[in-house]
Amino acid sequence: MLILGIEWSQFQRSMALGTINEAGELSCLASGMLDGLEDAAALAMLGQWLQEGGYNANQLDQVLVGLGPGSHAGVRHALAAAYGWHLAHGCHLGGVSSALVMARAGVKQTGGDLMHVLMDAQRAGIAQMSYRLEASGYLRPIEQIKVMPPQAILAQCSSGYMVATPALAGNMAALGVSSERLVEVVPEASLMIEEAIEFPDGLQPGPVLEPIYLQPAAYTRASLPALPEALEHEIRNPDTSSEV
Repeated sequence: MLILGIEWSQFQRSMALGTINEAGELSCLASGMLDGLEDAAALAMLGQWLQEGGYNANQLDQVLVGLGPGSHAGVRHALAAAYGWHLAHGCHLGGVSSALVMARAGVKQTGGDLMHVLMDAQRAGIAQMSYRLEASGYLRPIEQIKVMPPQAILAQCSSGYMVATPALAGNMAALGVSSERLVEVVPEASLMIEEAIEFPDGLQPGPVLEPIYLQPAAYTRASLPALPEALEHEIRNPDTSSEV
């Protein structure tokens, strides 16, 4: 079974290719990082991996996508790429919370059982979601995603570890969070594949997948500029007697 993982919810985009043998054991064949939103580079990277492993695109059995929270553009690009492979080659699709992947990375680094994941929500906010490690190894979400300013995060996450992306880790350190409680990680695609295989309860099956939206879309209707008085009078009082 050949699996592709694409995690593009953050600036440090990652991809990974793995395989599962008949015994159910997962092996990572290749992984890599991408900068920016250049999708052509991702396709070239995948093509190189398949060629080096002696595979072709039709042998891709499953594509796993990081659903965010994070960059809406990055997640949508990942979903579009995954759905394209699904339509072209019939592979199965699955989605995994990017925050869950970060929490798993935090557990592996610290051995702790309470992880507060912090991700950039854009619009001057931080997305925060907390997980508790159970005896079975499953990471149970104990809070829904909240978007709040950095100062509110400090009060909200008074115990456990703060697992943050690199930029946010620097911000939290500047606010006085000790290095013992702060874990800097990115949701790498290789770890996302591991999470989906070992703990399938956290997997959202496709082919219809939707990103985890952080904030409702909102807009303010622009006000129309004031018209000259004579023009406004003409519009409101058309001369119906004029000939066409």
